[in-house]
Amino acid sequence: MSFRWADASADEVQWLVDPSQPWQRVVAFGPQVFAAYARVRFIPDPLFEGQLEADALDEPPLLSEAAQMQRVVQVLLEFTASPREGYACVWDGWGEPAGAAVPQTSRLRLPHREYFTVQGSLVDLVEDWTSLSVAGSPPRAAFIWPADQAWCIACDVDPHWAGVGGSTEAIQALIGGGTGLDAVTARPGDDQPRYR
Repeated sequence: MSFRWADASADEVQWLVDPSQPWQRVVAFGPQVFAAYARVRFIPDPLFEGQLEADALDEPPLLSEAAQMQRVVQVLLEFTASPREGYACVWDGWGEPAGAAVPQTSRLRLPHREYFTVQGSLVDLVEDWTSLSVAGSPPRAAFIWPADQAWCIACDVDPHWAGVGGSTEAIQALIGGGTGLDAVTARPGDDQPRYR
């Protein structure tokens, strides 16, 4: 089952909108309602201030960004009661999906960002990342969360990592060994490492 357009005004989507939080924190870590947070690093953190991302690696990571995101969802599925119903937002800056008109009701607006909102099975997303596509090739998801809002993955366009919020147990599962992910605990209010 592929994802379908979602109503961005639904409570299950509007929980991302929190005017009391700095927008940068929301797009980096999602809602500030969780017991614990982590950063899943697609590439290692910079070694020094001002380091260029292009100078970060001699070799590409073993897993692509998409494969790492798939793995994050797979780990987190153990920590939701609604693995077959979830949501994703895709930043509109990647462009309109090919061959599909985006309904106005599916557009979610946050300060400085606008997204296309879709819903579907998170289990399907783990099995086939292209199921995130409404039409055309799958873009990078900016947010992914289950309908029960047990956790949220946030992946803004600039950082070299994805922020994840969830229960202490969910975050421990991400940062514990055996996942193949480079995940570390994080505090959303702190300055986060970044490349220039």
